[in-house]
Amino acid sequence: MAEPDNRETGENGNSALDEAKDFLQELLADGEMAQKEIEVEAKGAGLAMRTIQRAKKELNIHSSKSLLDKRWYWKLTINIAKDDQHCQHRHINYVATLATLHEIKHISQENSLISSSVDESMRF
Repeated sequence: MAEPDNRETGENGNSALDEAKDFLQELLADGEMAQKEIEVEAKGAGLAMRTIQRAKKELNIHSSKSLLDKRWYWKLTINIAKDDQHCQHRHINYVATLATLHEIKHISQENSLISSSVDESMRF
């Protein structure tokens, strides 16, 4: 079986594969995109879908099927790491908020006890 020919040159003397990789990195830089939209954009840019598939593999682009609309979405692995980091930050903030709420409740209980003590001492 013959190896794919990556020596085809596109704009600026880059190989078709290099152009496809650049294209995907730019297209997916802001987040995931539906595969069908990628196919339309690739066709408009004059890139063969087979070359796009090879570039996807080389860039280790993640694809997943949405349970909501049953479409396939592609996402750069770098963006997946950013999403994971964002989730970690949200979890840390959530835990910090819970700890703060616990402190507020504790202080509120202490203030109630002090108020009760002051009220009782004022009765005498």
